[in-house]
Amino acid sequence: MKKQLQAELVERIATETGLFDYQVVRVLQSLTCNVLESLKAGRPVQIRKLGTFYLRKYTHQISWDPHRGQP
Repeated sequence: MKKQLQAELVERIATETGLFDYQVVRVLQSLTCNVLESLKAGRPVQIRKLGTFYLRKYTHQISWDPHRGQP
């Protein structure tokens, strides 16, 4: 599966919506900033037909040194 670059994404959205490239860039930047702000505040973000964004909490794991046999 080929990755889509930001420039390609912007161009495609601009073509489909009739917006100018700079307008699409501003919308994407605004979306990204707002999602990040919500996640930093601990609130999940659900965007229909796109997905749900949330933070996972991982427990601290102690690494193990197999040569010395200790953490």
